[in-house]
Amino acid sequence: MSKHTRLHPLAPIVIAAAIVGVSTAWVGAQADIQSAVNAAYAKYQHLAEGKNADYIPALARVDPQLFGIAVVTPDGSVYTAGDVKTEVSIQSISKVFTMARVIQDEDAVWQKIITTYSDFAGRPLSVLQDVYKSESDTNQRNQAIGMLMYAYGYIKANPAQAPDLYTRQCSVGVNAKDLATAERAQKAIADISAALNGNPYGARAERAVATSGRR
Repeated sequence: MSKHTRLHPLAPIVIAAAIVGVSTAWVGAQADIQSAVNAAYAKYQHLAEGKNADYIPALARVDPQLFGIAVVTPDGSVYTAGDVKTEVSIQSISKVFTMARVIQDEDAVWQKIITTYSDFAGRPLSVLQDVYKSESDTNQRNQAIGMLMYAYGYIKANPAQAPDLYTRQCSVGVNAKDLATAERAQKAIADISAALNGNPYGARAERAVATSGRR
């Protein structure tokens, strides 16, 4: 703008009105998100379909009435309903975040894994020891898969480490808010994919986000 250009006398008022309009619209959007969360919670809080996974004793003992919803938007706003504080083991959702870690560093070990999970969740996480012990006592099939992969040369050394790390990562305790916050990691995974310049592992990581938690 030239130093000789003059704003119309009403320009500051128009700009201020536009800012207020945008702010009001965002407040309305926030209210819509919370209303949607509240409506979903009210609709499904008494749903009694399905059952706990009973092939792991510790999971069979989890209260099936636990239910909470948490949504974290890209700007960090948090919307919740119900129980978002009680921790349950993360189970197969852990695969997404481990994959993101492994893509960056193939030599990732447990400390890097738990640090990555904590970074995604925005707070320190830890293993639910009762779930870890229960799964370790009943994961013979995973141990057998590890040994088979070792026998065929897909695992180069220490075949017991892979199923143990997987069992431990599945036993990390998280609550609904942790998972909602961690979903923002989709952006980080997308950045990793872009950095890999089309490497198929990047695309695989993006697909993993969409299917995490399914068995």
